[in-house]
Order: sequence, then C-alpha cells, then structure tokens
Amino acid sequence: DETNGYWFVSTIASGYILRFDLETDEYIDKIFVDDSPAILTLNEQQKKLYCSRMMPMSGMMDGSESTIIQEVDYSGSMLMNSNEFTIPSPAPHGISINSDGSEVYVASNTADWLYKIMPNTGEIYGAVMDISISNPQDITTQRLKPIQCESVSDSLLFVTCSGGIWVDPWTGIQEQIPGKVQMWDSQNLILIDEFEFDWNSTPWHLVNSPDENIIY
Repeated sequence: DETNGYWFVSTIASGYILRFDLETDEYIDKIFVDDSPAILTLNEQQKKLYCSRMMPMSGMMDGSESTIIQEVDYSGSMLMNSNEFTIPSPAPHGISINSDGSEVYVASNTADWLYKIMPNTGEIYGAVMDISISNPQDITTQRLKPIQCESVSDSLLFVTCSGGIWVDPWTGIQEQIPGKVQMWDSQNLILIDEFEFDWNSTPWHLVNSPDENIIY
C-alpha cells in the first residue's frame, strides 16, 4: 500500500497476515485469519485487505477445503477481521480488486470457477471458466487450475491457468490441458479470449504493466 505506507505478507502455514512499515520495513502488527491465507489484494482508499483462504491448515480439517475470502480492516492501530465472504466453490486462490474497491475477483483453484464479490452489499456472482465441460461450481474438477487473476482498467480481468495432465474421474482417460491466460470482461463475467501455451508450461503469477497494454 504505497498510499498509506504499509506492506503485508500472508503466512500460509501459520494462518497469519503481518503488516510492516513500507519505508523502514519495521514490523507493526499481525492478525490470525486461519485457513492458510494465500494471495492478498487491497483497497488503499478504505484501508481494507482481502485474502483468499485456500485450505484449512494441516491437521485441523483433513481432506476439506476453505471457501472463505477474508476482509481485514487496517484503518486503525491494529489489524481487525471485519468481514468474511463465502463463495460456492472450494479453494479460492487467485484474487484481485478494481480501482475503487467496489469489486473483488476470486478464482477457485480446484473448481475452475470465477467469482465477483461486491464487498459493500455482499453480493456474489460466478461464472464457470471451462466451458468445454461446464462443471458444477461445488465440484473439484482441477482441469484448468487457475492460479492468479489481475484486474486491468476496471473492465478486464486476466487469469492464469496452470493446466497439465487431467484424468477423467469417470473413464480414467488422461488429457493434456494446455496452460493458458484467459481474458474476461469483468463487468459481465464473460470470457473474451484466451492465449494457450503448451500443456506442461504451467503459467503462474502475472503482473500488469503500468504504462503499456501488456501483461507479464
């Protein structure tokens, strides 16, 4: 958060989010959010942090996955858990936010579904990412395996999908799913286009160029 002078880190194995001073790197405080906090995104204007909680921590709930997006308020002297949003799919991982903080976007790593959360109202909208099979939102599919999403210009959303070998649970037949980057209309959650790599390319994290129409 360059506006307010903080940086944050999630500790996926211990369930904490920590806040540091952006200039001095001095530790300020931490908060326990539980369930393996993964990727973070933030609203600098309202000083709200959003965290995807991908799975319960080891030994707590074996074999299950979290469905929770955590909202943390950092406007005061201490980090505070201010809200939780539950999506209909397991293992939320990739997460991003639009410029004014009114929309938070989340991708389920295991169900291949994309969601838009409206933090002010609690409304949640969803779309299946793999139209070739159009799987239900609560089923662990793991064909595309979306990793990260990035909001661009408040109209586009880019999502990396790691792909790889997928085994059909009904037939046992293996299929090579290409890694890809999908481009979505974030206003209506409609897939616009996608760029495919090789099946073993495993696209991972991405970043948007600040001055060019380029995604890395």
